[in-house]
Amino acid sequence: MTAVWMLASSFVAVLLACAAVALTRTVALYRDVSLRWLWTLATLASVVVALLWLRPKPSPAPVSVRATALRWSAPATSSAPVIRVEPVVLAPARIWSVVTLSAVPRTFERALFTIWACASLVLALLLASAAMRLRMERRGWVWREVANTRVLVSKAFGPALVGVHRPTIVLPEWVLELDASSQRAIVAHEVEHRAAGDPALLLAGLAAVVLMPWNIGLWMSWRGLRRAIELDCDARVLAREIDGGEYARVLLGAWKSSHGSSLPSTAFAERASGLGARVEHLMRPEPRRRAMRVVTGTSLAAGLILVACVTPSPQRTMNDAKAPYPLVIIDGVKRPDLPPTFRYTGAVVVETTTTPTYRITYRGPRVMDSVAKALYPSADEVESMQMIDPPASVVHFGEEAKYGATLYYTKKYRAAGGAIIAPAEGNRSARRADPSTTTSEMAGRAYDHMFAGITLTPDVAARARAIVENEMTEQRALVGPGLATWPRRVEMNVKRDAELRALLTSDADRARFDVRSNESPTRGAISMEQVEGSEYGNLFVYPNQNQTTLRGPVLPADAQVRARAIIRSAINDELVLYARAPNAWKDAHDARVAIRAKRDADLRALVPTEEEIAKFDKIAARLRELTLSRP
Repeated sequence: MTAVWMLASSFVAVLLACAAVALTRTVALYRDVSLRWLWTLATLASVVVALLWLRPKPSPAPVSVRATALRWSAPATSSAPVIRVEPVVLAPARIWSVVTLSAVPRTFERALFTIWACASLVLALLLASAAMRLRMERRGWVWREVANTRVLVSKAFGPALVGVHRPTIVLPEWVLELDASSQRAIVAHEVEHRAAGDPALLLAGLAAVVLMPWNIGLWMSWRGLRRAIELDCDARVLAREIDGGEYARVLLGAWKSSHGSSLPSTAFAERASGLGARVEHLMRPEPRRRAMRVVTGTSLAAGLILVACVTPSPQRTMNDAKAPYPLVIIDGVKRPDLPPTFRYTGAVVVETTTTPTYRITYRGPRVMDSVAKALYPSADEVESMQMIDPPASVVHFGEEAKYGATLYYTKKYRAAGGAIIAPAEGNRSARRADPSTTTSEMAGRAYDHMFAGITLTPDVAARARAIVENEMTEQRALVGPGLATWPRRVEMNVKRDAELRALLTSDADRARFDVRSNESPTRGAISMEQVEGSEYGNLFVYPNQNQTTLRGPVLPADAQVRARAIIRSAINDELVLYARAPNAWKDAHDARVAIRAKRDADLRALVPTEEEIAKFDKIAARLRELTLSRP
C-alpha cells in the first residue's frame, strides 16, 4: 500500500503543480494580481489528497449475487464432483475511482518506509543545523536604523527576514554603502514580506516537503511558491511609487554583492535564474492577444486539474497466496475489496487435501485492523452472520470464495424481506480449531502468545515450553461439567503463570507477561447464570456456535422462563452425577445421555408448532453429537 500510495500521490501533486504553472502564466498577464495563493492551493491540495488516500475505500461497484440462481452438478462418470457455478450477476456501472495493483512485497514496503523516515529526518536535521548556525551568527549582529526602519546588520548575511512569529529584517554591511533610494527599496521589500506573513507561508510549504520528501510535485510547488512570493512582493514594492527601472538596477546590484544562506527564507536577492525572471516580470509590457492567452492557459490548467481529480485512488489489495481470508458478503453483495478485520502476523499455511477443499493453519498473534473494521456494518446494524467453509462456499460463490465465505445480514436488509443466501450451510467456522491439533502444537501457540516481545535464553525457553505443555496436558485430561471443573482449571492456570513469571528477570518483561496473562479466558469465576444462558442460547438463539442466521425455535415469554428452569435442573443433575464419581465421568456416558435426553424432551414440549419442533429436534441432535460423543 505504501509504494502505490506514494506513486499516486506524487503523480497528482505533479499534475497540480503543472496546473499552477499554467495559471501563474495566465494570471501574470494582469498586474496587481497575487500569484502566491495559486501555489499555496496546489501544495495544500496535494497534501490533502495524499492524506485522504491513506484510508482505503470500499469499492463503489460491488457485485450482487442472487442465491436462487446458484447450482452445481456432478457427472456420473467422475469420482469427484465438478463444480459449476452459474450466478446471476448484477453489475452496476463502475466509476473510475479505485485502482487495484498487484501486492508489493512487505519487505520492500518496510524498506521504502525506512528510507522515507530517514530522508525526512535528514532534511529536518539539516534545517535545524542551519537554524542553529544562524542563531550563533546572530550574536554578532548589531541594531541599526536604515530607511527609518530598525534592522539588524550582519557582515554578509541578507538582505532577508529572520524568524516566523516576529520576523526581523537583516541587512549586510554593504547595504549601508548604497545610496538612500537603494536602501529604501531593499528595506521596503523586506517590510512587505513581513507585512504579508511570507515567512510563515514558506515554512508551511517547507514542512510539507520535509514530511513527504519523495513527492516531486511538492518540491515543484514549494519552488513555485518561493518564486511567486518574491514576484508578489516586488509588485507591492513598485506600488509604493518606486521606479521599476531603478528597482531592477538595485536587484542586479544586490545579486552581485549578496551571499546565499543554507536556510530557506525570504530574500531580496537570489540566484541568477530567478533574478532574471523577476526583472523580466517587472519590466514586462502590456501583452497583446491577452484574451486568447487567458483561454489557452485556463483550459490547460483545467484539463490538468480534471486529470488529477479522476486519478484512481490507491486501494489496499490482498494477495491470495499470502492472505487466505474468506470472501466477505454483506446483504447478499460480494465485497472482495474489503480487507479482513483480523490479520495474522505469523505464518499462514494453506494445505490442499481434496480440491477445492482447503485447510488453513494460522500461527502467530492475531491483530485487529481498526481501519478495516470501520468499513463493515456496525454491531448495532448487524442482525446475524454466517460462515461457510469450502468447498460449499465455492459452490455458492465461485472461486473468489475458495477460502470460505463470511456473510453479514443487517437488520434493515432482513426487515425488508432479504433472504438468507445459504440456509443449509454455516454450521462450522472456517477458522475453527483443527480437532487433530496435538497438545504440543497448542502449547506452542500459547507460548508464542504469552512471550511475544520477550527474549528468553534457549534454556529458559525450553523450561517455559515444558511448563506450558504440562499445564495443557492437565487441562485436556480434566473432563466434567464446566461449573465443577472451572475452579480446578483456574488453579492450573494461576500455577502455570506463577512458574512462568518466576523465569523472568526483567521488570519490563514481567509487565509484558502480566498483560498477556490477564488475557487468559480462565480468569475470573463462572456462574450458573452464565452456563444456563450459554445452553439456552445454543438451543433457542444461535443454534450453531458461530452465531449464524439459523435461529432456533421461538418460544412465548412464559415458555422461555420454564425452558431456563428445565436447563438449570439438567445442569444440576450433571453436577450431582459428577460429584458422585468425578474420576469416572468418562464412564458415565449413558447417564449423561439420559439427562440430556430428558432435558430435550421437556424442552420439546414447550415448542408451539410442528415446524418449530422439527427445527428444535435438528438442533438438539447436533448439540448432543458435539458434546456427548463417546470417548
